[in-house]
Amino acid sequence: MFQKKSVIKFLVVITVAVIGACSPKPRMMEFETVFHTTLGEELNEVGSNLPLLKMTMNEDESYLFESYIDIPDSFQIFRNKLYIADKYNRRISVFNLSMNPITNMIIPNKSADYEFGIPFQVALNKYGEIFVLASESTNSDPTNYEQYYIYKFSFEGKFIYRLGVNGINSAPMEYPDRIDIDLFDNLYVYHRDYSDDYLKWQVNRFSTSGEMNFSFNTKYISMTNQTGNKTYAGQISDVYNLKNDERMLFYMNYYLIEDDGKKIETPTDYYNSLNVYSILQNAITKNIFNSKQNIDGMLAITRDDEIVLYSYDDRNNAIRFRFINISDAQIREEFHYAPNIAEFYPSTRHFIDPSGDIYSILIKDNAHFVLIRWKKLKKLTEA
Repeated sequence: MFQKKSVIKFLVVITVAVIGACSPKPRMMEFETVFHTTLGEELNEVGSNLPLLKMTMNEDESYLFESYIDIPDSFQIFRNKLYIADKYNRRISVFNLSMNPITNMIIPNKSADYEFGIPFQVALNKYGEIFVLASESTNSDPTNYEQYYIYKFSFEGKFIYRLGVNGINSAPMEYPDRIDIDLFDNLYVYHRDYSDDYLKWQVNRFSTSGEMNFSFNTKYISMTNQTGNKTYAGQISDVYNLKNDERMLFYMNYYLIEDDGKKIETPTDYYNSLNVYSILQNAITKNIFNSKQNIDGMLAITRDDEIVLYSYDDRNNAIRFRFINISDAQIREEFHYAPNIAEFYPSTRHFIDPSGDIYSILIKDNAHFVLIRWKKLKKLTEA
């Protein structure tokens, strides 16, 4: 009997091992380089903190801590041009992806009509008008980075107006977590709010003329959920806007507070949720998924309202991009995998353009700014 059980156990172990070994690995996307330039302060270069690191640490590059190399992390692509909020060079740099430097452009941080300190975020509407979130800078105190404005420029880089917390010609705002634009040219400004000792979101929306046309705080959203005899409470951990109508996307975290009428002192039962919220209906209208595991990070929402999430796939040492289409009653998904290039380059950023193409920014040899585009394979579904 002992020998029979041992043989069965051995066969089970072998079967599991074979199944695991035979599990198909996802095909990895290949990439093409679509733009490159050098790091530096010249007109057609991109800024970085590399000079600061060399000055602070050591002039000998062999002692340079590559993991501390930083580059601008706000980009957008529009009509074959790359727009960068170049915080280290204090300007908006616009590069033609066809590598024609004659058509490059910069928006400096100072002119006769405006002045700002450091640009941190850049966003474009469908007309190519440019919105720049930047710290306030005045002649009396050029190092004042506690207050911020959003500056609007034309496609040609001409200054139009400056937005404060309540719209044009109003007081400066605190630093927003992000800015975004929908297809109706509304500008969304997102602020984290910890005023009541837990995370909420303040969302202000401005029309194309710079007037505030919508404002709400997630503290007014019901954060309790009844499932059978269990009661859950939670918070909205992140908020994004869809592009084609007045709906928003909520990341929500729930945890058990009451079970069959009894309060739970130490919550152990919790889940993460991704939901669609209608501004007009003031209600959550669709649940995309619930998970008791950590869900993927948000990367972007395309102009077709495809939600793009990403995560690190440990088994395949790859980055998994998850595209979720919520336009139909049945939610459809596709997956794309890219090899993990972060282990070869000290600084890597992934981002999605409005059409859904996948790009990565990386630093090569501590000297070159490189933009690559991943070539999507045939649509994949998760096994």
